[in-house]
Amino acid sequence: MTGKHKSKDNKKDAQKVKDAGMKKAKENEKKEKKEMKEKGNKEKKGSGSTTKKKERKEVISLSVAVYQPEDGNLHHWALHLEPHNYVYQVTGEAMDFTASVTADTIPTRSGRLVESVEVAEIQSNDLSELDRILRETPVQNDVQGWCCQDYVLDALELLNDEQIVDDEDYERARRRLLRRFNR
Repeated sequence: MTGKHKSKDNKKDAQKVKDAGMKKAKENEKKEKKEMKEKGNKEKKGSGSTTKKKERKEVISLSVAVYQPEDGNLHHWALHLEPHNYVYQVTGEAMDFTASVTADTIPTRSGRLVESVEVAEIQSNDLSELDRILRETPVQNDVQGWCCQDYVLDALELLNDEQIVDDEDYERARRRLLRRFNR
């Protein structure tokens, strides 16, 4: 093997090691966040007073609203936060999408709704972070073929990275969406 080929192989090997290290670091960070969140939840449960109060906890549900295609055969996906009835989505044409958030939107009132795929129940203390993440999920108009489905999958992955949506819920929703719709 010539020196030139050896150098290329060494660079490839170094890149593989670097990529593996980055992946491991991301997994460790995710694990730490999950442990911290679980610890916080246990502390909250244990810090209650001896007098039992019935707390009314609001159930906040995150789901993916799947709509019939308007053109072609690609179902439109959007994230729905219930009972607040916020819908996070990208709209527009290929390579010219815009992210939007609409309030007071109830997907079941649309004649185009095919299915609502449950993702997870969201803790009320995670709502502001969830909103920030969904609003800041990048719209990738520079990527050929990128669409609303990619936006939803990217957003769910970011929510999972922050453990707002845990690993089990994320994987279950992701598998169901990919198996059932278009991808």
